[in-house]
Amino acid sequence: MNYGIAESHLSKMPSGLPEFMELVGRIAPTLSRGLRGNPRQVKRFMNTLLLRQRLAEARGIELDAAVLAKLMILEYLYEAYFRQLFQWHVEGEGIAAQLESLEEASKEGGDEAQVPPEARRWLGDGNVRGWLRLEPPLAGKDLQEYFYFSRDKIFTVTAPSRRLSQQLQELLGKLQSESDAQRRRGAEEAATLSAEEFRPVYEELLGQFEREPRALDAKLGPLLAELAKAKKELVSPLAQALGTVPPTAMQPALPVQIRNVFGVDDVLPRELEDVLQGWANQDSANALARNARNALRGSKP
Repeated sequence: MNYGIAESHLSKMPSGLPEFMELVGRIAPTLSRGLRGNPRQVKRFMNTLLLRQRLAEARGIELDAAVLAKLMILEYLYEAYFRQLFQWHVEGEGIAAQLESLEEASKEGGDEAQVPPEARRWLGDGNVRGWLRLEPPLAGKDLQEYFYFSRDKIFTVTAPSRRLSQQLQELLGKLQSESDAQRRRGAEEAATLSAEEFRPVYEELLGQFEREPRALDAKLGPLLAELAKAKKELVSPLAQALGTVPPTAMQPALPVQIRNVFGVDDVLPRELEDVLQGWANQDSANALARNARNALRGSKP
């Protein structure tokens, strides 16, 4: 479908159709890949986009569909990054200053050295890097109204995502089980999926970790590390989630557990090394800092 086909079949073209079809063409590759081409999920995304626009209109607010769609892609597919963007927005009193350097660095030949350390993980995730390059750029834009109509995702903890198929919901259940044997079976099943197929389940686990970093008797953190080691595309989302949890809430043994998962004598992925370095340098959780220093040296406490 394109504008030419529509024009040849419709006697009167709807107002705004060219702009809307341009928007759809722009977001379709990213959205289709992220939702694995599921037509129901794509339709739900578009319905939500239109609903939010209409709710805004009822309040006398005009939301740019292109800006809204780009933010919703981050919200739907990469929720941990969406939440961090909201936090930057709050800290910047309406403007997420980190976006300017991120959008520039995401371009071919961009200078990553200009990106603040707390934001560099965005560039390590290929999918999120692609999102940064999507039009329109958001640097310098006040996103207050857009976040207002996404407040359910920002302020509440919801049930497991409706994006998950029955198979993936069952897999999530195994990985969240209190039974070690069930979690092992879940990890074996996860190994049969591609990183993109498994990513929605991993995002749910990351969300649980952010809310309860000591969940599953403090075994959720090491499990997330094991799953990320098996699928390198998940390392950046893991580092992102680890960086959002206050050090005082973290299990002190986690740095060494992560080090052991990735191999005591092996090189840690850069994103995880940055997280451990941050833990080592903080002074609010001494045991965590000590274990992070030991982990960076590849030694045990």
